[in-house]
Amino acid sequence: FTPANGGYGDTININGYHLNNVNAVTFGDSAALSFQVMTDSLIKAVIGKGRSGFIKVRQINGNDSVPGFTFNAPVITLQNTNQSLSFSAIKTVTTAAQNYKLSGRYLQGDLQVTAPAKYQISLSANSGYVQQLLLSPIKNKIDSTVIYVRYKNDSTLGVFNDTMKHSTLNGNTVNLALTASVCDSTIYFKPVINNISNDSSLFCYKDSLTLSTTNGNNFALFRWSNGDTSKTIRIGNTQQVNVRVGNIASCLSIVSHTTNFVKNTNTTPSLGLTSDSILVSTNAPHYR
Repeated sequence: FTPANGGYGDTININGYHLNNVNAVTFGDSAALSFQVMTDSLIKAVIGKGRSGFIKVRQINGNDSVPGFTFNAPVITLQNTNQSLSFSAIKTVTTAAQNYKLSGRYLQGDLQVTAPAKYQISLSANSGYVQQLLLSPIKNKIDSTVIYVRYKNDSTLGVFNDTMKHSTLNGNTVNLALTASVCDSTIYFKPVINNISNDSSLFCYKDSLTLSTTNGNNFALFRWSNGDTSKTIRIGNTQQVNVRVGNIASCLSIVSHTTNFVKNTNTTPSLGLTSDSILVSTNAPHYR
């Protein structure tokens, strides 16, 4: 027989003798979708659901079989993705669409794409969004097709994990992981530290200094550049500091301005007298 392998809908040429009265053909004990006796020595059989193993023919006077057939199971391929899509969503606002490519071979009917309840899918970027798509194969094959995905508006904050399912009639399923981080307007907010509103500002202090955000204090999370997570922090050395705020860890704000906080370690000036002048000097260069 040729070829030695095939999938649903493929035709296999079976050669032999005394084939005129054959009334059944199976692929690995699964009945052929159809077959036609061409001559006493040739049958053309179309693979159905199929299994690997023997090809068998049967007629009233007996039956015969030959081993070595390989059944190509349905294949669903996802492209342009690492098997996951991540969405950052603003509460009550539908996200912009992302996309991936889908193709299939040896399909035994429509390929069904099913989105979770909070997602919508379409074959067009700008319209036609639904929760389920049916893609019909041509000659048991679906060429590369773009699927657009968006997260629907939601009023609940948090991080949500779901699964997009791609399935065929024979039960073959390929999943695509989906993650949505639903935020409020926090991510557009820029916090201010101690009323300092310019990047690279220089702020000098003597012993220690308390830092806090002086706008929008109704936040649950604080991520300071020094690793601190308290609402208010206290520093005692020279360092650059900025902060982000938010209500859930995956939805933090824009980073604040970065300020150089300089600890002045010598603040004692000295006076010296000469015959005709007074000398004033200091080792505290940050004071004027």
